[in-house]
Amino acid sequence: MNLTDFTAMVKDEANKGDRLDAIIPARVALAVQRLERRYTLKYMERFVILSLDPDATEPRAVQFPANGMKGTNFMRYSCVRTGRYRYLHHVDAGDVTGDAACNPTGYWFDGVKYIWFDNSVQEALDLEFSFNEKSTWPPANDEHWLLANAADCLLAETMMLLATRARAPEWKQLYGDMLNTAQSDLFREDNELRNADMDTVMVPPGADRYSNRNRYPGDTV
Repeated sequence: MNLTDFTAMVKDEANKGDRLDAIIPARVALAVQRLERRYTLKYMERFVILSLDPDATEPRAVQFPANGMKGTNFMRYSCVRTGRYRYLHHVDAGDVTGDAACNPTGYWFDGVKYIWFDNSVQEALDLEFSFNEKSTWPPANDEHWLLANAADCLLAETMMLLATRARAPEWKQLYGDMLNTAQSDLFREDNELRNADMDTVMVPPGADRYSNRNRYPGDTV
């Protein structure tokens, strides 16, 4: 299902003729925002490379992802000396005491515009960054994961947002019940995807489950 099909479905579900046509697109966008604020679904995860350039105007800062972030999962780089990953900590800017002019060990957010690092790199450094990204709406090519896989959730949320304009307060209860059931199923399915083929074997304290991520003295974790 694409956005055009979904918009037609909302209009048909409301059964109010053309009365709601002008506001349906905005209510669908609000419904997406609500769903993404409520739960971080797997499709929101991104993995990108951030390149730190010592010759940049501000070598300690990079811009936020264009669509904005809901949260971070990890930031790391491969240590040339050991061949192992070193993980950066999300820190409070007030705790940073100075620029050590070496590879960064921590980062913080400057509002929702920039990611700052505690140290200035002396050589170019690529960071592997995993974060959760909010959706751009309306979506490119009229297609989106929610439309294809969670149209029932999106429909219920949209109808609840239309209830006041449609003079149909009973929709909030009716579609609220539908949303609760649909969300429960969606979150359960999302957890299955996250945990598919996941190694659940316990590992000793201080060691990771993958040999190339074992922690050694001096490694940043």
